Amino acid sequence: LMTSLFQLLTTAELNYWQAIQLRESLRVQQSALDLADKFLKRQERELELGAISKLDIFQSQLQFAQAQGQVSQATYQLRQQEDVLRKQIGADMDPDIRKLPIVLTEPVPESKWAEIGWANRECMSDMRLTVDYLSRTADGRILFGGRGAPYNFGSAIKGETERHEETHAMLRKMLVDWFPTLSGVAFTHAWGGVLGVPRDIIPSFNYRRDNGLALACGYAGHGVATSNLAGRTLADLITGADTPLTNLPLVNHRSPDWEPEPLRWLGVRAVQTALARVDARAERTGRPPSGRTLAERLSRH
Repeated sequence: LMTSLFQLLTTAELNYWQAIQLRESLRVQQSALDLADKFLKRQERELELGAISKLDIFQSQLQFAQAQGQVSQATYQLRQQEDVLRKQIGADMDPDIRKLPIVLTEPVPESKWAEIGWANRECMSDMRLTVDYLSRTADGRILFGGRGAPYNFGSAIKGETERHEETHAMLRKMLVDWFPTLSGVAFTHAWGGVLGVPRDIIPSFNYRRDNGLALACGYAGHGVATSNLAGRTLADLITGADTPLTNLPLVNHRSPDWEPEPLRWLGVRAVQTALARVDARAERTGRPPSGRTLAERLSRH
């Protein structure tokens, strides 16, 4: 994995800086074209006024034509390089690694609840590194969600990747893997979402008394409980109360910055893919993850 990751980082970094160099080259060529255009227009005006001959303007016309060709060539080279980079950072490293998806079943008959032994409304999850979680809703449905969403380059939020049918189909199959007796149950809803994940996976509750701004963020997928805690903590901070909540280590916590692109994309995608492979190996062999793989060590916090 380390060798593969290093190769990916090296290739992506070279492609990235090549694109930056070509973009700068295009900017220089465009500036040269603008200057040639201005000079040609001035000479065309002088020709109209009879100040110069047609022979005198020939050199300016040639320079303008050459500058146009150089801009066209630079544009083509940049587009080619950007396409190479776009394909590299936009392709899924593993087809099973998609968005954070959720599917929702139709109301499950009471006979089925008794059959699977889920009498109350406990929330459940397994020990997969890529995380699966289930809950029973108030109206008797099963909500099934899972982690495994691909990180989009530049932290981009793309609606089309949050509604990925292949991913939702995978979740529907996994529910039946959990409960074979639910085979044939209908699914009524499916959706996806984006997680806000700090570099150290630690939330932050901040309040600045000088300007009155309050901030709570970085729930990393645990916002239902954490947002409640954040609201109570911010209320104490804003009112100036000295409570156990205002002394939490989450108060005024500053998470480190994520690595710059393209290193961030490559690192996240590589770990995501490696964790999915660890899970697949555990399912195939029946042995739990060892905890010794590089991906497992990198994902600890």
